[in-house]
Parts: sequence; structure tokens; C-alpha cells
Amino acid sequence: MNETKKELKDKFLPIGSVIEVKKNQLMICGYNYSKKPIDGKNCDYVCCLYPNGVGKESYLIEKKEIDNVLFLGFRDNKYIELKEEMEAVK
Repeated sequence: MNETKKELKDKFLPIGSVIEVKKNQLMICGYNYSKKPIDGKNCDYVCCLYPNGVGKESYLIEKKEIDNVLFLGFRDNKYIELKEEMEAVK
């Protein structure tokens, strides 16, 4: 992987990726690729606390809020196709 962290933050990261936002470690567990606000907040990702996983709390995160990409989740052809669809919606 030759992409810089800046380049990664500008793209849709795979499900399972672990990111840092305001010193919190979060795991990406969903996307908002419709670009419509969720609960009144614009967001790109739905996240949960890492390592806790999905529980009572979820976090709505925009790409620009990501401070660091700690781990990239699983990537296969299905992910690549979905990523291309989401990036076309921009």
C-alpha cells in the first residue's frame, strides 16, 4: 500500500478500518453514501468504539474529522465496486 494517510482519509475506507478521532479509537461499521444527513448530522461513516464493537453507542463521522488511520479493513472486489459507486455520488 503506497497511499499516504492523507490520501486514505480522502477516500472511503473499508468496513473494519480503525481510525482515530479526537484521541478515540473507532471502527468503521457502515457508510452513509447517500450523502443525506443522519439524525441531522452530515456524515460519511457510522462507527463504533474500538475494541468494544457495536453496542449502545454509534458515532457519525465525516472524513475530515479523521485524525489518523490506524488499520485498514478487509478489501476485495465487492469493496472496490462499492467504493467506486460511493465516490461517484460525490
